[in-house]
Amino acid sequence: MRFPFIFFLLASPLLGQSSLNKNTDQLMQKKTAGVSPVGKLLENIQISTLRTNAERGDALAQFVLGLRFTSGEGVPKDDCEAAKWYRKASEQGQGEAQQCLGLAYAVGRGVVQDYAEAVKWFRKAAEQGVATAQSNLAVSYTNGQGVAQDYAEAVKWFRKAAEQGNVIAQLKLAMALDDGQGVPQDYAEAGKWYLKASDQGNEKAQCYLGILYSEGRGVPQDDAEAVRWYRKAADQGLAFAQLSLGICYKKGKGVPQDDAESVKWFKKAAGQGLADAQRNLAINYMLGQGTPQNFSEAYVWSSICAANGGKEGPTLRDANAKTLSPTALKLAQARARKLHEEIQAKKLLEECDLHTVLECPGGTFQGAGVKTVVLFFQKGHPTKKVWYYQLQPGRNMGKTNPLNDEDLGEFVELQKTLADSPKSWSVDVKGIDKGSFDLSAKNPNGGEEEALRSPEEILDEIAALDAESAEVLVTIRGLL
Repeated sequence: MRFPFIFFLLASPLLGQSSLNKNTDQLMQKKTAGVSPVGKLLENIQISTLRTNAERGDALAQFVLGLRFTSGEGVPKDDCEAAKWYRKASEQGQGEAQQCLGLAYAVGRGVVQDYAEAVKWFRKAAEQGVATAQSNLAVSYTNGQGVAQDYAEAVKWFRKAAEQGNVIAQLKLAMALDDGQGVPQDYAEAGKWYLKASDQGNEKAQCYLGILYSEGRGVPQDDAEAVRWYRKAADQGLAFAQLSLGICYKKGKGVPQDDAESVKWFKKAAGQGLADAQRNLAINYMLGQGTPQNFSEAYVWSSICAANGGKEGPTLRDANAKTLSPTALKLAQARARKLHEEIQAKKLLEECDLHTVLECPGGTFQGAGVKTVVLFFQKGHPTKKVWYYQLQPGRNMGKTNPLNDEDLGEFVELQKTLADSPKSWSVDVKGIDKGSFDLSAKNPNGGEEEALRSPEEILDEIAALDAESAEVLVTIRGLL
């Protein structure tokens, strides 16, 4: 990630809005899913004509105009304006618009987050047969968001959406049947729905189907068939499927035993942050299985495994550290830190929409003399574009000169539309270096030069920090 400063992660779309629930990613489905053929035709109409029809009260035009403001196609991207048009269409009973308005409330996009209001609109659309809304209503019942948790009701709505071919609903229905959540456990029925979702290319369903074949639950036990489905999911980049395929090659289950092929798949899964894959890769390097023996690499991957909470990571890391010279250990530690940062940045971009990076000047937070970076993201769908803003209050920040609401006024206003300015710009995720995943702010507009502090101000800060240190020491001595 290579931030030469302190940074904070905020899972919130705008300042002052509440954090997204960890399960909100299950609600983040394509807004255009299920759009009618007429709606698709309207998407190609000139924006002026579309707006005229929408203002005349045409519900379908209002819905499509909302989609345009959501995507920024032909108009400036504006979630508030999108929600306004979704509401107008929804109040006329337009089902697809009701689904989109529900989603806006679920994630707090263009409106204040309100799960109960989200459920209200999901239900209206679901009762009209909009499959995506049926699936999202089911998720609401599963999570107990905006409605009392009710697994049986969730299964009911997942089934309705699944029968219409909604792939997420097929996956969720299969998982409910697999676990016996809200419905009697039925592995054979679970396998049926996993297969339907798998045939639509859903990598999670493919992996779960592989597990069923591996364990012989609801289907005949068949390691080769398990490998076939693991490979389909692994080729789509699903880390757990890559790990499972690596284990199959390691043990020779369903495929000829092949340590080199095992290492290949462990590397792919380890690079996505999967601790078990990092552990297995470290062991392969330690033993020289499928790859030349390399205790430095074994240290790197066991260290990253430990950082990710892998139970055996610390033990493996410490064992490998004993095999390295002091110089080799320092190099391995540096590589482990760098690689771990890159993996975390990659996961952030692939699993979350990192839509805003706010860079604050040194001194913004007490005790932090370096710059502070605040990351705003929404979990559930990958980053496409990152909007940067360099906060420049025009004065030195510090204990006696703290950040205030007025300092953030321009940032809050510009963030509504992610507009460019001398202090703000956007970067397409394709332009981010895939080698380093460096997300640090580099203003293409040049920006303002950071004000240099006078020697007196520097000395005052040193004196203040010394005073704080003295207070801490007094407190510690009092505890001894």
